[in-house]
Amino acid sequence: MAKNSANFQLIDRFVRSTMWQANLDAESIEAIVFCLDNREYEMAFEGLFLELINSGKTLKLNTNECMAFALHRFVPVPFIADDIMETFDEPRSEEVFRLLAEMANIGQVIYLTHYKHLCDIAQKVVPIVRIHEIRLR
Repeated sequence: MAKNSANFQLIDRFVRSTMWQANLDAESIEAIVFCLDNREYEMAFEGLFLELINSGKTLKLNTNECMAFALHRFVPVPFIADDIMETFDEPRSEEVFRLLAEMANIGQVIYLTHYKHLCDIAQKVVPIVRIHEIRLR
């Protein structure tokens, strides 16, 4: 029971902090808070992300917070990163790809880049990585 309570607190904190960062409209906040207050965490979480998608807002979330949340969720949310390593040196990029590989054991991880050297590093560090190359020409 104590573990479930801790899980619910984690979900509650995650949803509330993300909701405030997103600066959602008052009606959306009221609906999500209502779900949280009634311990309808799945609905609160889905409502939050539907609102984020509908509003077109993007947020920067703490990777550790996302991993902890995914561990306690019924269905892990995808983790999508858009060129977060463009200024990293090779050792730092390797470490980040190791972290992303760990996260992939929990849920889907998508890393977007147009830098070939980062694809090469990802293949070296995580040999089972799947790279999808999209060329417009």
